[in-house]
Amino acid sequence: VGGGGFGTIGCSVTQAAADLVADPATPSDVRQVASTVLENNLLAVAPDETTAIAFMAPAMATAQTNNLGGRLAELRSGDMGGTVSAGGLTFLSHGIPVSFGSLASLLSVDDDESARNEEKRTLLGGTRLGLWINGTLGSSDSDRRSSNSAFKSDTWSLTSGLDYRFTDRFFAGVALGYSSMSADFAGDQGSLDANAKSLFLYSGYSTPNGLSFDGSLSYMRSDYSQKRVIELFELDASGTGYQSMGRDIARGDPTVNQFGANFGITYTIMRNTW
Repeated sequence: VGGGGFGTIGCSVTQAAADLVADPATPSDVRQVASTVLENNLLAVAPDETTAIAFMAPAMATAQTNNLGGRLAELRSGDMGGTVSAGGLTFLSHGIPVSFGSLASLLSVDDDESARNEEKRTLLGGTRLGLWINGTLGSSDSDRRSSNSAFKSDTWSLTSGLDYRFTDRFFAGVALGYSSMSADFAGDQGSLDANAKSLFLYSGYSTPNGLSFDGSLSYMRSDYSQKRVIELFELDASGTGYQSMGRDIARGDPTVNQFGANFGITYTIMRNTW
């Protein structure tokens, strides 16, 4: 931001502020101002901003894979043909999760009789097709910690698919996913927006003795737009005040392409069943 000279000077004034904070002989009023300068300048390189995309890209891919994993677990549990499933949806409110499946249970809408009636009146009832949607929708926030920025974010991670049970033991399907995340860093420190689209091909096979195999191939394209506000402070000549060295915005708009393959083996042990 403004060339290497700016960065060198910024390091120097930040180190000078750190030395004053660490020196026990520094007057209290100077130490207080130096602490303000030090904290502000460290926020310019806060790790939750500078490395946000590096952590976000695999996190978004993992969320999509987990959505598919929930469906694979359903298919392993029994004959899911002819059903529409949304039990894997989770809503977040300020970081607190509420499961759609749990909500349905509390409202007593997923009892056996209702399920049988629902199967009779849906288009998929009596077929080997299965339609499903899993994911997380909601918002969260994080308080400021040490040299990390506080932020508020809105997150969507949805995966929906259609599968077909060719036999009682073999199924295959295709799924599409969409993820969106928007975060605003507190104190006008910038923002990060991300959108991702994914495609999955998946299949599974189970044996009579409780052993099952499943796997998937995936592709995800993620587009990011990040803005980081950089404003460094420096102490004035008296040490009892500070001034801005300038304000700039670092921008980045990278695209990430991710390819994935997953394979799983599950063995179910059932003892004393009735």
